[in-house]
Amino acid sequence: MVYCLNALLIVLLTLSVQLQAAFCSDYNFEEEQMSLVLICLTSAGDDGKSSQMLVQELEKICERAKKENRLKDLLETEVLFSSLNSKCSNVITGESSYRKYLKKRVFIADLHKKPKCLESSEYLSNYPSVIFEISKPGILHLAAAHAPWEVVEYLINQGMNPKKLDSTGKNPMLYAQVFQRPDNQKILFARMNAAIS
Repeated sequence: MVYCLNALLIVLLTLSVQLQAAFCSDYNFEEEQMSLVLICLTSAGDDGKSSQMLVQELEKICERAKKENRLKDLLETEVLFSSLNSKCSNVITGESSYRKYLKKRVFIADLHKKPKCLESSEYLSNYPSVIFEISKPGILHLAAAHAPWEVVEYLINQGMNPKKLDSTGKNPMLYAQVFQRPDNQKILFARMNAAIS
């Protein structure tokens, strides 16, 4: 009888500690989504960061998500982009400037909530009636188009599917081709073939 009561007490204490940890956690899932998306929109050369630093930051984000049992949810993040403003498009020159512009247009895609802007955007304040593009790319799609190959490889190693389609039926390989990222194409091609065999 005493043994049963002790066991029950231990279980209750354990549950209490877990509940306290859950309520006291300062983990902010939406901020982590923001950080992940912005890494996938960053090329190593554009913002003065090396590929290794990007991967290290990515590792920290994924480790925090694992501790909160949110890694799968995090990696399934999809985004929306506000439609390209033709007036601004003439000003954009070069891949670096275009990527910085994309960061101002990106939202988390959530069917149940109004999309949340990941960065303060002059575009949105000037154009309140925002129309969204419909492709809804995933994290790996963004990385394939914009990030270094090390980021793409890390995401696939975390279990992301290199064959996953966006809402218009495009896979990450097509994103890498369109944005002329041969290193990312190479990684994706190898992993897609490995998944077949």
